[in-house]
Amino acid sequence: MTRAVSCLALALAPGIASCGGDDEAAPPAPLEIVRPEELCDRIQSDAYVAGVERASADGSFRVKILDAAPAPPAAGDNTWTVQLLGEVSAGAPRVSAARDGRIGSAHVPTVTVVDGAPRVFRIGALLLGIPGRWEIALRPSADDPRGDRVATFAFCVTS
Repeated sequence: MTRAVSCLALALAPGIASCGGDDEAAPPAPLEIVRPEELCDRIQSDAYVAGVERASADGSFRVKILDAAPAPPAAGDNTWTVQLLGEVSAGAPRVSAARDGRIGSAHVPTVTVVDGAPRVFRIGALLLGIPGRWEIALRPSADDPRGDRVATFAFCVTS
């Protein structure tokens, strides 16, 4: 208690910089500024190629990205064409996007059926707002009750 009171008194006294036993403490490390391109080299994410697939957590279905514009995915609006494979019911998939796996976008992408192609959908207005690692999760349908039926892609978006 006496030391705490003494430190408070010294802190209030003009001209005295510190109250500790280590007057030669190392200065803090400088803040590292990392460009988004460099950040992508440091974090685990998927490499985009047309035809990339991800299986759901429970292994019951897969999602294949047939096409993406822009390719690779970039900050801003994206459009994907995907195919659902395996155990999937009728109806369009539910799509959500979250930056760094936790900061979700309130924007809801549009999902439309591609005519003449079985279980192929166009996902429009897939908004990846700012550079960073984005996780795009697809569920087989909006009314699927099982929480583990989700396939997730993780892309590092630089611009």
